[in-house]
Amino acid sequence: MKLFKLADNELLIERSIKCIAVLTVLYATYLAFRFSGQPLLELFGFRQTQTALTSFWFIKEGFKFAYETPVSGAPWSIPFEFPLYQALVALISKFTGIDLGKVGRIVSFVFLVLCLLPARSICLSLKLAPRSFYIFAGLLFSSPLYLFWGRTFMIETVAVFFAVAAIKYFLDFLAAGRHRDAIYFTTLISLSILQKATTGLPVLAVMALVFLVHEIQRNGGLFKAISARNITLGILLFALPIVFGVAWTHYTDVLKNQNEFGSALTSSALSTWNWGTLPQRFSKLLYGEVIWSRIVKGNLSGVFGIAIILCALLMARDTRTRLVVLMSCVLALLPLFLFTNLHLVHSYYQSASVIFIIFALAVALSEGLAHPQSRLWILGLFVALLANNYSTFAQGYGENLRQKIDLSNSRDLLVADTLKHNMKEGEAFTLYGNDWSSSIVYYAQHKSFTIANSFKDLDKTIESPETFLGGAPLGAVVACPPVEKPSLGQLVNQQHKDGQWKVAEVSGCYISLPQTNVGLDLPKAPAQCIGSLDFANPTTQKLAGAIEAKGWTVVDAARNQLPSQVYITLTDAHQNVRYYDATQYARPDVNDFFKKSDLGNAGFGRVIDTRDLKGSYAVGVARVVGKELQLCQFRKDIQVNPQ
Repeated sequence: MKLFKLADNELLIERSIKCIAVLTVLYATYLAFRFSGQPLLELFGFRQTQTALTSFWFIKEGFKFAYETPVSGAPWSIPFEFPLYQALVALISKFTGIDLGKVGRIVSFVFLVLCLLPARSICLSLKLAPRSFYIFAGLLFSSPLYLFWGRTFMIETVAVFFAVAAIKYFLDFLAAGRHRDAIYFTTLISLSILQKATTGLPVLAVMALVFLVHEIQRNGGLFKAISARNITLGILLFALPIVFGVAWTHYTDVLKNQNEFGSALTSSALSTWNWGTLPQRFSKLLYGEVIWSRIVKGNLSGVFGIAIILCALLMARDTRTRLVVLMSCVLALLPLFLFTNLHLVHSYYQSASVIFIIFALAVALSEGLAHPQSRLWILGLFVALLANNYSTFAQGYGENLRQKIDLSNSRDLLVADTLKHNMKEGEAFTLYGNDWSSSIVYYAQHKSFTIANSFKDLDKTIESPETFLGGAPLGAVVACPPVEKPSLGQLVNQQHKDGQWKVAEVSGCYISLPQTNVGLDLPKAPAQCIGSLDFANPTTQKLAGAIEAKGWTVVDAARNQLPSQVYITLTDAHQNVRYYDATQYARPDVNDFFKKSDLGNAGFGRVIDTRDLKGSYAVGVARVVGKELQLCQFRKDIQVNPQ
């Protein structure tokens, strides 16, 4: 009876581990879908929107190997990774009609879930206890790193999936020697390298080492392992994927060199940036920030998890367990020492590493304590690790996950929305002060030359922006602080397309657009307008001899009816009226006032050059509604250029 009771308890513990693991996957799935509609502007929004930008233009213009990421001027192609993920996301979004951002996030998470399939096979190949897989799944899907980065619009999980799947077929090949498994490995590791070389290359290197040791042991020595068969296998398994990777890199470098800014992004130009330096590999930042804070403390419960791994390495009853744990740790740490600078700068790069050390921890916990009397301890430690993961997530990445990002608190979204609604189809724009981030470009849905802070020919971009747009009409110029050039004066005085342009301040950025004169020939009539002239004053601190006016107006908020055009008026003492068309843009505060999230561009504003004016003026507002130019009741008296 005692034997049966012990067996029942063991079965209950195993089922408990399985159920807990399933719950962690379900909760991670809930978070991924619950926050899939969030703008791609939380952490590293520049990288998420850069990936999304490629998918967006696949939808607009179709797939091409020389794919466009139109953020750095014409020619628009500055490719990095092979665009497998981007193309898949674009295809799904186009044919389902689902928002591109949501599709990108969900596809990324799906590939993370798919990692469980090869992981399950790996556990079976290594003859690990079933609980090893479930402990791994639970730790992976409670990991703060993957709870956050596993559902972002990035290529990380796709590259990781191909790498893990490649390991599965590599182990199958070592066990059975089937040629098809070798072909599967070569294909999958090549896809991982093409999708993200910094993920696939370290795995390839470790598998090459494992293959060498395996063949030395099988043949009884190094020289005996050197044979025509093994040389051929070495070329197929390890050289061919590198050839594919090098060929793609060369192809992308050729394309980048055709772009004035892209030439600074070639593999040779970024060599130090990618690989890092020797001092970095011994730096406090690598060991303290990346390895300890981002990986160990954040995903392994700190010393607690390290102690479990060390116990398995030192005290495990069989060599197999120690080797699995050791090689998993090598897979996790090698990328940090190969591509050190990238891991120092980018916190999402650890997505390529942490999955392996989580596997090491899972095996260490499951196999290193594999005594019948220790099953309850395994369950208890598993639950403790999960609890620490969720606690860490709640205090860190969880806050970023739940962060509210919309027009009311995002400069990039508001500026992009203004551009999107004030530019014509096919027009492009230049943007200063956002480095070469794609955050504004992606949401504006227009091609752009977003001038990096380091661009060498800045003055030429200001004087002749059309030169960098590949024949696309210039639709806007944007300058965001703290950029010094172009100045507000340069924007106000610029002329493009043989006409004067207008400037408005939106969320701290100055946006220059072509002037229009729509509706000035319509009948004029006084009107009691809904809205306000919030601000009308000289801009002496920003630009001497200019005034800035801002406000908002709606025709019928209940029906989302807005004027088709708004003008700022200046009326002198003799009742002579000057009309200046204003830029219309969204006002989130007005949306909140009317409880209408989709009200539209109720706001208006303009910076007006008044250097040729002097005296007392009344600032007013006129708006085009239907076939009438309504003269609103708003009025502010100002002194222009007083002595």
